[in-house]
Amino acid sequence: MGNSITNKSVGQQDYLKISNGSMSVLISSLALSGSYLAQDEIEIDFMTWIVSRDQGILGTGTVGFDLQDMPWSEKEATFRKQKAFLLNVTQRVKSGVDLNCLSYKPKFLQQNIEAFEKMISSFLYSHVKPGNSLIWMPPKEKQVKCGEHGVFLHEHGCVVCNDK
Repeated sequence: MGNSITNKSVGQQDYLKISNGSMSVLISSLALSGSYLAQDEIEIDFMTWIVSRDQGILGTGTVGFDLQDMPWSEKEATFRKQKAFLLNVTQRVKSGVDLNCLSYKPKFLQQNIEAFEKMISSFLYSHVKPGNSLIWMPPKEKQVKCGEHGVFLHEHGCVVCNDK
């Protein structure tokens, strides 16, 4: 079993199928870099959505998603800001600057983050599913970070701590 990240809005050929372990690494890496970069409520909401894809809590093979499932804004200017933020996060992940706090050396991260970055790049405002961002609501305490890893917490703790 594994996970898939898809972009069905551009067709079935745009997807990332990865193992459970690689998915945990991808989410933890996005959490580390994105939590460092997030400055405002829009970015923090995106990060709390990402960290909630925690296999340590939800179970292996259960955290895959389509890009339309993400909490994109229906306002085009806000969507553009969200997309730019996520692309900045992927650049920071590729730099490796935040990976030193992981208890392991990630395998396959570069190819997976590059594939994810390509998918985000191809996701357009016209692909946003109206009303979808209202389905997911961030936790009330969304600005709380893990004292050890500095990542935003979800309702069951730290995605990096839960990955140990």
